[in-house]
Amino acid sequence: LKFSIERCNVVFASMPTLEVRVLACYDLRERAVFGKSNPFVLATVGNRSCRTPKIEQNLNPTWDDDNHFAYYVNESTSKLKLKVVHGGTLKNRILGTLKVGLVGLPLGTWIKRREKLINTKCKGEVEFEMQLLAESPLTLLGTSVAEGEVVLDYEESSVGGSVGGSVGHELEPLETNEVNEESDLELEQVREESDLELEPESYPPEPDGYPAYDNSELVTACAAVNELEPEPRCDTIVNELGPEPRCDTTVDERKPETCGSSTQDVSLDRYTSMRYVLEAVKNGSVALLRMRWLLHQRSKERRLPRRQDLPADALWHAVEFQDESVRDDDNTECLVTKSGLMVYMVSFSHRWRTPADPDPDGHTLALVCECLEAMEPCDEESATAVFIDWSSLYQLPRTPSEQESFELAQRSLDLWFAHPRISVCRLGVDWQRGWMAFERAVSEFGHNYATVAEVGDDGVQRSWTDICRDTWARRELPSCPADFEEQMRTLAFSDKLDRDLVVSLYRTTFEIFSMSTETLVFTDMNWGDEAAIRFARVLPEYRSLQRLLLDRNKIGDSGARAIAEAIPQCVALTRLMFSENEMSSEGQATVRNAWIQSNKAKRFLSL
Repeated sequence: LKFSIERCNVVFASMPTLEVRVLACYDLRERAVFGKSNPFVLATVGNRSCRTPKIEQNLNPTWDDDNHFAYYVNESTSKLKLKVVHGGTLKNRILGTLKVGLVGLPLGTWIKRREKLINTKCKGEVEFEMQLLAESPLTLLGTSVAEGEVVLDYEESSVGGSVGGSVGHELEPLETNEVNEESDLELEQVREESDLELEPESYPPEPDGYPAYDNSELVTACAAVNELEPEPRCDTIVNELGPEPRCDTTVDERKPETCGSSTQDVSLDRYTSMRYVLEAVKNGSVALLRMRWLLHQRSKERRLPRRQDLPADALWHAVEFQDESVRDDDNTECLVTKSGLMVYMVSFSHRWRTPADPDPDGHTLALVCECLEAMEPCDEESATAVFIDWSSLYQLPRTPSEQESFELAQRSLDLWFAHPRISVCRLGVDWQRGWMAFERAVSEFGHNYATVAEVGDDGVQRSWTDICRDTWARRELPSCPADFEEQMRTLAFSDKLDRDLVVSLYRTTFEIFSMSTETLVFTDMNWGDEAAIRFARVLPEYRSLQRLLLDRNKIGDSGARAIAEAIPQCVALTRLMFSENEMSSEGQATVRNAWIQSNKAKRFLSL
């Protein structure tokens, strides 16, 4: 071991060393659902990444300890990358990034800088200092240069190769004490018993607003965020009662007959990939409108035109888009033009004001534009594409080719409201109309509080964030396909044939989400026993569900019994938050017994 350390000193004695101290951040963005952000800074040079401690609830954090890092630099590591991150409970969110060139940096001199962060809100600054030395930093590597104590193991290769190899061997930058970039950031996903209750801010992840259209020549946006390290699957968890049930256990046999759902051949990536959206645009069945054109129409006091009457400059054309989608600096997947412009999407669900024309007086167009402006677009490297049925689908009367295109578009109508990467705005809501009820139901499967909003006929009266949070708090219970079909029989459709189409689309959407959803959050929903009993009917359909949050509701003993009866059928479920409800000790015992008898870990049950 001593020989190995001495050999490392010989190898790196002539390699320049960069020392970095992260000092502070200023005026950061608020990325938490409740309260302020919990920022920390990830500093990367080459393959080595170090991080500062996380500071809770602070938009102007400062660091005095565990903020001093050291890196080897060479021709391939000519940049320092700083990433400011909000540390959520289950999901980290990027607050901004910065790249600093190291070429020409003087030796032996501390350089202090305060720079603006790059993000879609053009907000926030980071202050740091750095020094370039022509000596080895091995003396620093035994100190706490990342969050927590540093432990070195020189018997394993910590420099990209065997430390006992040839001195002339080309070595990678030092990786000891690094934060794994492939998993991005260390994530608090497996909670200890003493810290079991999840913070509401961790659900759901919050995407940015939708920036305005700009057709000037632009550069591509910031590098995509790497996927966060997932929580260990339930087949790796062992508790005092023995191994947890494996997630790959066959669950078809326990499918409840009460819901009456049927298995269909569905693509599970339908709502995680943008390729189906891109396909609908490229085959011409759906037209997406330019946000800038809509705003111009409103300024002329016009109304929404049907698709056949749209001018060419109103639309995004298929030839403008690249064949593959990309991810932005918040890991949000979006379409991108061939010039590098990222295109975000928003869909509008709206009430038709007359059977022949949804916007005879221009009021709907005014509401659409008011909502688009309230989303606070401000990124010159992005644009917004808008879906609204009257202008995006061919309307009556249709030519034979237009009718064929319309029928093709009907197969993708679920995408525009169920896809989590497409924000949804519901205007002048009327839940007695079948299509609006469908669009509401599917938009509440995969979306989060920041991507769905309801706006009345009086327009935007509050901040967009408040509107989204209120909409999120009024979510409906998920319905199994049989219950949804029964509901559709009581609602109005202008064309009765649409009822069967809506039921079929809902069934497909439900099956995809029920097979892929791993977390359900129904905290602070004001649910009582009736809601819990209804939810218990559909709960076993979520075959991949691992985390269920039902805390801070008004569920009593009868609702608790219904949930307890469903627990044994939820094979993948590994943690349940059920505290702060109105159960008696008897109701709690019923849930606890069902949990234990299902061979689930007691420490992951909160009552």
